[in-house]
Amino acid sequence: MRAVTKQHLWQPGTDLRAWLFTILHNQHINYVRRSSKEGVSIRVEEVAPFLPIEPNAVPSLELRDLRSALAKLPIEQRDERRKRRLGCASSPNEPPRRVKANRRISGKSQGL
Repeated sequence: MRAVTKQHLWQPGTDLRAWLFTILHNQHINYVRRSSKEGVSIRVEEVAPFLPIEPNAVPSLELRDLRSALAKLPIEQRDERRKRRLGCASSPNEPPRRVKANRRISGKSQGL
């Protein structure tokens, strides 16, 4: 379409294919410039299978998934999970015990 509207610019005796190619090339350059200014959005789901995953990224991804799953638990279950992990609750009816942090004994009190 553009070649028809610009046909008055073509000079007889020159290469018609080169002139048409130049028009197409310039249209492509304009498209690339315009899209880079506007930004191009691509859905992650479309490119996810092609994205590389480093071998050491797998544990990190598993931890992320675990945290996400734990965040979906009801608050009561999350609290119970934390208590069991820290060794604070032995049964559901028993109130939680406080866990004291280990204190470092300084060298002076040990007689060193």
